[in-house]
Amino acid sequence: MKKSILKRASILSLVIMIFFNFTHAYAYNIGQQDVWNIINKNMSNLGDWRTIGAGDGKVEFNQEEGYANISKSTLAEDEKGKYLWLASPTKLDLPDNGAFTVKVEARVPANVTGIGSEISVRAKGIDNNENGRIAKIFLTYGDKNTGKVTAINGNGDNLTVNIDTSMWHEYTFLVGERDKTTGNRNFTLYIDNNKVFENVSAKKMKDGDLIRLGADVGNLCNLDVKSVKAGTGLIKPEERKEISEILLSSYSHKEGNEETIKTSIKTNLINDGTVFETILVDSNNAPVNGIRNTGTIMNNKGEVDLTLPASLSKGKYYVQVKVDGISRNSDIYIISENLQAPVFPKFYSVDEIIKMEDYKYNPTEEFNFPSIVDTKVHPIKNPIDRYYMFYAPHDAPAGICLATAPTLDGPWTEYESNPIVSKSWKDENGNYYYNVSHVSSPDVMWNSTYNKYFMYFHGENTVTRYATSDDLVNWTYGGEAVRANDFSPTGTGLTEASYARVVEHEIPGLGNKYIMTIMVNNKANMRKIYYAHSKDGIKWTAVKEPLVSPDSDPNMNYANNVSGAYFMEWEGRYYVICHGSTGNIYSVEVGESLDKEIHWGVMYDSADDFPDYTRAGAPVFMKDDNGVWHMFYEGGKRLHANIIHAKELSDEEKKEIKYVSLKINKPSLVAGETVKPQVEVLLKDNSISDLKNVELKFNSSNENLLKYENGNLIALAPGTVQLSVTATYNNKSVTSDVLTIEIFEDVDLPEFETGEIILDSDDLTGRTGTNIELPSVIKAEEYFEDPIDKYYMYFSYASQSGGIALATAPSPEGPWTPYNNGEPIITRALSGDLSGEVVGAAPIWNKVTNELNMYYSHAKNSVMLATSKDGINFKFEKKVIDLSDFNGKSSQAYQVSVYENEIANTGNKYTMLITGNKGGKRQVNYATSNDGLDWKVNEDALITPIDKDKGNIASPRLMIWDDKKYIVFHNSKGDIEIESVSDDFKTTKRIGTLYDSVVEEPDLNRAADAWFYEEDNTLHMYYTAGANTGGGSKPSSRIAHTSVKMDEKPTDPDEKPIDPDEKPTDPDVKPIDPDDESNENVDTPKTGDTVSTLPYLLSMFAGFVILFLGRKKPISLKDK
Repeated sequence: MKKSILKRASILSLVIMIFFNFTHAYAYNIGQQDVWNIINKNMSNLGDWRTIGAGDGKVEFNQEEGYANISKSTLAEDEKGKYLWLASPTKLDLPDNGAFTVKVEARVPANVTGIGSEISVRAKGIDNNENGRIAKIFLTYGDKNTGKVTAINGNGDNLTVNIDTSMWHEYTFLVGERDKTTGNRNFTLYIDNNKVFENVSAKKMKDGDLIRLGADVGNLCNLDVKSVKAGTGLIKPEERKEISEILLSSYSHKEGNEETIKTSIKTNLINDGTVFETILVDSNNAPVNGIRNTGTIMNNKGEVDLTLPASLSKGKYYVQVKVDGISRNSDIYIISENLQAPVFPKFYSVDEIIKMEDYKYNPTEEFNFPSIVDTKVHPIKNPIDRYYMFYAPHDAPAGICLATAPTLDGPWTEYESNPIVSKSWKDENGNYYYNVSHVSSPDVMWNSTYNKYFMYFHGENTVTRYATSDDLVNWTYGGEAVRANDFSPTGTGLTEASYARVVEHEIPGLGNKYIMTIMVNNKANMRKIYYAHSKDGIKWTAVKEPLVSPDSDPNMNYANNVSGAYFMEWEGRYYVICHGSTGNIYSVEVGESLDKEIHWGVMYDSADDFPDYTRAGAPVFMKDDNGVWHMFYEGGKRLHANIIHAKELSDEEKKEIKYVSLKINKPSLVAGETVKPQVEVLLKDNSISDLKNVELKFNSSNENLLKYENGNLIALAPGTVQLSVTATYNNKSVTSDVLTIEIFEDVDLPEFETGEIILDSDDLTGRTGTNIELPSVIKAEEYFEDPIDKYYMYFSYASQSGGIALATAPSPEGPWTPYNNGEPIITRALSGDLSGEVVGAAPIWNKVTNELNMYYSHAKNSVMLATSKDGINFKFEKKVIDLSDFNGKSSQAYQVSVYENEIANTGNKYTMLITGNKGGKRQVNYATSNDGLDWKVNEDALITPIDKDKGNIASPRLMIWDDKKYIVFHNSKGDIEIESVSDDFKTTKRIGTLYDSVVEEPDLNRAADAWFYEEDNTLHMYYTAGANTGGGSKPSSRIAHTSVKMDEKPTDPDEKPIDPDEKPTDPDVKPIDPDDESNENVDTPKTGDTVSTLPYLLSMFAGFVILFLGRKKPISLKDK
């Protein structure tokens, strides 16, 4: 009986347990489905989602692993205005006012330039479609130290957190309720179950509900997405059991040795005392020889040793950790062949083969990928010299170039008819073999099969071609050698096949004669080295597995790319010498059969200064007749590289002078100023000389203007001087580059501090990465009825069509809010002329019509006039200036500014400053007018560029300082310059640099388009910071602001002292202008550019006070 009762009780208990577990699981699953009641999408296929965008970007679905990849990896000129999104269905309907949650499971598989891949959620504006909000984050590729998540904050600085973005994570947006008054929403971001940002202000953005994944205009992306879920309410992530981190004490050792590695783990929600297991697994995830150990979790941490026996063969392994039903693998562990590290010659950079300024053919100011031929080995008829060096610019139009020298030490002479191979090549019938944007990366070698020289080169980036020659100057086109997708197992997905080098090398048992090493790029923008083999150097078989990958050895850092491979035998072993994006040159052992990949590390560490500037790549090697090794490579800043010569050096040669640097810590000097020059002598072993035994001689082109005395340079008088210094050591002398120094008369000018960014493209909806420029500021409340805010700032877009937009602020300093999300208020459609760009707002108030006169430039060849009653809606009036007005003395007219300024002996009332252009050099011109409508252009330039301006000056402005007139403009050096100007505009004189741009933020070495506004004894300067050609990998230009307090003017001795009992004037009271009904046409806004009206204001002061004291309410311009 007892057994029966116990049996029945056991059965009942089991039934209850099964029922409880079933109902609990059912309730959980139903609950999970219900909670994501808006979207619950797995990304193994597109479904009702959309791909939006154009260009080379693609969205691809990996059905097997269940995720989508969104990839846009290039930003060519025709790509800059394009975006790429994987976007939610059009029927998406997020709560109008209520809170909601969006969860995206994503990772970043590879690096792209710029801020990274975007995940964003946009909620519509209810009362106004313009009043939507977007919660936006960017994922930047990297590990736990370099990976980054950036949240865009609408109310201040963006927020960042470091995380390994290459791993899968759940990014959960908790978007709060909509403020019914302001439309604002805040969001909180969780990564997995960790709250990282709280109450971030979502930015304004018009249009409807949208979840978008990818890249906006001007940005790049590479993003994998597994799922997207959305639900009403705030759904906080649930904590889950996980192994969050596995760290090994080492990640490699050589075969034949026993190695003990310490495995440290971190977990989440694992109980203390839980046993975990570590297992060695191979690259197929199979356990290896029972190599395992166990440990115990305490405080969600564990540590255990794992011993790897000496019998383990070379290969790739992982340490797998298992605990409480979950598992995770470590990063890769490599057991490599037990070889001694190679010892290569130590190379020291000597010099550029030709100075950048000495090249005759130099379309892009950069050269790369040298290839060298010794004609003594395979002679040609009538050689120019013994050694032939082939090289090319990197970017369009590029072209294969030639230089020759009698020795490897030079001197190198540029061939007079470069390029010898151009970007297009026609046959004898005039038909194109090819016609591409550029050809580059030449590699020339002797082909013993055909007894000819073969040249391999790329153009476009997806194709490597070849040509043949008997004399190394005249070439015959051969055809295509390989294409990028020849190396793809699927025939698709690869984007570049370039920087090829070919050598004779037989792979044992293969029957080939030649191999080609080549850089191949993929959509993830990870460059790897592949190889192909051939029997004749013409027909090639591409091997579809990489030979060298930047991610195959966790102990190495190539910054995601390897390129410029040179295959060489050294002491019976075989290597690829290549460079990484780190700027160094590396050696990788690949074996005679090209079946190894042993990363030996840095072979050549690039110098921080001349000539490498932290970047060296694409090396070639040759030994001279004395057995000394020479290396030629591309060195210098990216896209400003040159061909550099390095070699082995004797101990005596190491202490010879390589380079002399002369710097002065000021861009210009004033007469009477003394400055200490900075001289640095770099020796050939890359050490810095202590100058103890070095003789320095300063070379001044005019010692009556500038002389060196007792360690100092003394500026004696205004003028222009060329200065260099010659350093002599052991009877060998090297002279520095020549500095051009401008010396100006000593004038007391405003000293502006470094500016701060007040507006950038992140503030503009849908325009991230765009370039904005040319600010102009007015005090709107003085002119308009019910302005949006007290101050208006007009700015322009630097693009093909341009456009003038508006931002508003409560004070001159800001904060500045873009009007209508930055949509242009003036476009080229206003005038009906749809050619060229519209830029450069120059506002001035017309008192007769009570309108804002807005002058702006169109297509850089004309100046237009539009008018407005509110500063927002404009009516086109007329074209006021055309190129024909210059009578052939300027090819451009743009970036104008207009002032109420009478030029002596002219009888005008208004002056317009204009950026002109003669002979390709921008200059300052001006025009005059009596009514602001009809203008007369002064044909001759008012100011032309000097040497320090690097060829151009632009965006002229009139500035009044201490009752004196100055013209302010920027130059191509990136600084804001100033010249004094006489009252009759017949004489100008360079004073110097008003604002010296800083290399770091915010200027990034360029300040331009200064605009001045004066108020409350403060002179404000607004300007464009950064290059207006930014975007993609380069920061875009922004608007910056700085200011300076003006000195108090001297007190007029005839002025009566202020009555101490007199009540102060209400600062909000606006005086009536008694001349408001006069025939005065134009009143200049308070910009600091205008001529002082102090005498006029003083003459009206008494009347203003009487009117004010006799009224009980403030006076406004509307009281009349």
